[in-house]
Amino acid sequence: MDPYLPKGTLVKHGTSSAYLLSILEIGLVPTPVRSKRNKQNEPAHESERSIFVGTLAGYARAIYAFSNTMHATINRKEPPHIPVVLNITLGRDCPLLADEDFIELPDGQTKNGNARPDGYLREQAQAVWSKYESGSIVLDGGMPASWINSFEFPAMFDPTEEASKAQLQKLSSDVHLLSLAYGQNRLKLPISKWHADIKQYKKNDMDISRLTGKFRFKESDVERLFDMPAMQDPNKLFEYTKMVWTLFSQQLVEAGLVRT
Repeated sequence: MDPYLPKGTLVKHGTSSAYLLSILEIGLVPTPVRSKRNKQNEPAHESERSIFVGTLAGYARAIYAFSNTMHATINRKEPPHIPVVLNITLGRDCPLLADEDFIELPDGQTKNGNARPDGYLREQAQAVWSKYESGSIVLDGGMPASWINSFEFPAMFDPTEEASKAQLQKLSSDVHLLSLAYGQNRLKLPISKWHADIKQYKKNDMDISRLTGKFRFKESDVERLFDMPAMQDPNKLFEYTKMVWTLFSQQLVEAGLVRT
């Protein structure tokens, strides 16, 4: 029997605030992979019709989306945005593929392009999910927005005003969670490490089980996010994202994940 995540499974999907309105309107859709086969209108592999989901790995995808555009944001070539994590309840049983970042492929097969081994991704899916809680679900036509319950985001405040100790602590905890997620992906750490960290950090009054901000995934609540002072003013949002980026970079250096 092919692996799948059953209806009712709670998963997360990392994205950016830049895509919230689009997701609200049309749901989540697979990102097409451009290849020679696509141009010839040949059938797409399952992995090209899939949507990434996970638990801690959802936060990793959110910070990757943030990081990939941050340099352009600093140079004023891209508008600023914040990392966002969607909380999802699967509306039906969904075929599962392994997250390629957590598997080693057989000799002679590659992760990308025409040699993408869907059969191997299916074979490894359950083992990878059990150890890392990360994978992709195959959904022809995408995921309806009705499956998305809520969305999370880092602690928000006006960066032009002096932040309180509590606000700074919440943002630090949020960025720490994003850093841990980044580290899991880079170091291939099992999901059990995160569960142990959650218990350990609670002893120090730090919650790294989720991001501080959390709204329902409804039009009115998405508007609430964009109505926040730090989101309404492009200059304030620019300063806020620089603050998040600086904290994230510092924590990666402290964790030994990047060099100065």
